[in-house]
Amino acid sequence: MPPLALPPLALPSLALAVLMAIWMAPAMAFECGKATTDAERAICADPDLKALDDRMAAAYTALRATMTTAERTGLALSQKSWIFEREACVERSDGAALCIGDKTRGRLRLLLGRAESGPGVGSRIAPSFIARAADGDRYGLEVTLLRFATPESDGQRRLNELADSLEASLPGRVPSDASNPEYYFFSTAMRVTYAGPVLISAEVDFGSYDGGAHGSTSTQHANILADGSFLAADQVFSAKAQARITADCRDQIATIKARRAALDGRTYDAASDLDLNLGTVAEHMASSEYWGLSDQRMVVDFDPYEVGFYAEGAFQCSFSLSDLRALALPGAVLP
Repeated sequence: MPPLALPPLALPSLALAVLMAIWMAPAMAFECGKATTDAERAICADPDLKALDDRMAAAYTALRATMTTAERTGLALSQKSWIFEREACVERSDGAALCIGDKTRGRLRLLLGRAESGPGVGSRIAPSFIARAADGDRYGLEVTLLRFATPESDGQRRLNELADSLEASLPGRVPSDASNPEYYFFSTAMRVTYAGPVLISAEVDFGSYDGGAHGSTSTQHANILADGSFLAADQVFSAKAQARITADCRDQIATIKARRAALDGRTYDAASDLDLNLGTVAEHMASSEYWGLSDQRMVVDFDPYEVGFYAEGAFQCSFSLSDLRALALPGAVLP
């Protein structure tokens, strides 16, 4: 898999600021009388959010008690990073409470060893965390990997093999001719967005900084069937249905681009956008490694550069499963 946890970094100094904020942030639950950030104050103003945050903190404590010293270090950094990301919820135009609630529920499921959606498969999903600060000689690492504690099917074993391969491929020493070696950083974050008896859907987000003007991010998906094979697009949709969904996805991206252009006082013409019309959208629809599945939606992810120039960032199309089921082949595997 190619090298998300961190957004693209514009300058090495910004990379350092982000990492220092994560390392120095408090990792655990807080008392409302000592709330210091906008997100903490929003949680304390909402009893339901505070109760949810307390449950998450209890799950953190319970998981930590099962870990070695090295594993606890990784868990603490992961929690600090998550808290840092949660703070961004206060900037959301649709309200901080909804964003904080969604993020906290997702974190709670991760700490409890549950998929983000679906009926589950019986076996607990055991998270593991790897953390290391960059020191000029070795890459800094922030890694979250997921494995089934007691895999009971080839599909569950396949997920574990994926986690093993990700761990084995983590970078070690910084190249001897590296620029800004003290900032070299790599992150990998796994999520199980759906788990059921016949299908497991996992997302893997990557982020890296390798000394250039900015970092890089990427998102990939693994949709694994019970026999350990990967879901194929033509097992789910006919060529005609794929073409229809591709056109819808392209329209979604064009709408986002047009909205952004209007905010900048520019005009946008989708027909002349070469980045959007080179077949990338169709390629993504034809391969499930770009599909993120949950019990409600399917998303299709595009990394920076894939359907636009770098500054446009990543794009994502989204479809309700109820709409997709109407287009799917008879007996197709979907959540």
